[in-house]
Amino acid sequence: DYLCASLALDITQEGQFLDMLGTYEIISAPQTIKTLTNHDFFDLIVDSHVYPGMLSYMFQMVAGGQLEWLRHLLVRNDDEQWQDLNRLALDLDEHDMKNLVFAPFLFGRLFPERCIYSEGAFLGLSHTHQAPHVIRAMVDALNYLSLEALMTLASFVGVQPQRVVVTGGGIRNPLWLQRKADFFQIPLSVPEVADATALGAALLAGVGAGVYRGVDEGIRAFSYHSFTVEPKNN
Repeated sequence: DYLCASLALDITQEGQFLDMLGTYEIISAPQTIKTLTNHDFFDLIVDSHVYPGMLSYMFQMVAGGQLEWLRHLLVRNDDEQWQDLNRLALDLDEHDMKNLVFAPFLFGRLFPERCIYSEGAFLGLSHTHQAPHVIRAMVDALNYLSLEALMTLASFVGVQPQRVVVTGGGIRNPLWLQRKADFFQIPLSVPEVADATALGAALLAGVGAGVYRGVDEGIRAFSYHSFTVEPKNN
């Protein structure tokens, strides 16, 4: 699915980075074939890209799945209350957190190496913390982990990211997006595409059916708006 999304969003050349936010978070970059060194410690996944002649290097982590666990724990199915708590969490400053941190491994660990026996934990929890603090701690931990994955991936492909394209269901969470930009300290480009994966699959079908003469023509046939999430100075 992330490869089809990459195609739809034209993440097809070296030096580009995609961050797909869903139950799993996927950090990926297109790459031509090359020999990798010093990556045995990392659970790096190498796929054939759907764009001709390219591979895709990818790290994955359970991200949205952990937020969904917390949402059901705190508010069950009350989406409005969940959104209100996230807005309050976004307004917190570092002093408000009082050293509350989260170990983001409720479903085990997939990065930097796979370990199904890893477990999550809130550390520094006190009576002064409320639901927004707990949400903020989890979101920040997830973004710290994805920052580490992004920087590790950048070292493999030899390009420091200047911009990251973000897609997936997680783009509907302003807290997750803003804190991600704050952690990455680079702008996030967020295409307003309802389902980039389905769009990419349709594009490939169009190429196969002869509607387009190739994937580049198919990519040029689609247009969409994007918005940018700028990092705040921490």
